Amino acid sequence: MAPSTSEKPVRLIGIVELAVQEHFDAGADHVCIQVLTSGPAALPTREWRELAPALISGSPATSPAP
Repeated sequence: MAPSTSEKPVRLIGIVELAVQEHFDAGADHVCIQVLTSGPAALPTREWRELAPALISGSPATSPAP
């Protein structure tokens, strides 16, 4: 059974979160994310807001120092 349309963004956010974490685990201190949409003239504000919680919560910059 294919995931529903509403599940796809959540799954994609999880994939992005894991990929970013892999870069941090490999020693990166910065990771660049580019959001592409079907309308290149508009800022992807909604998409940035959807991604932000997943990316901020696990980033080294917001994690407490050991």
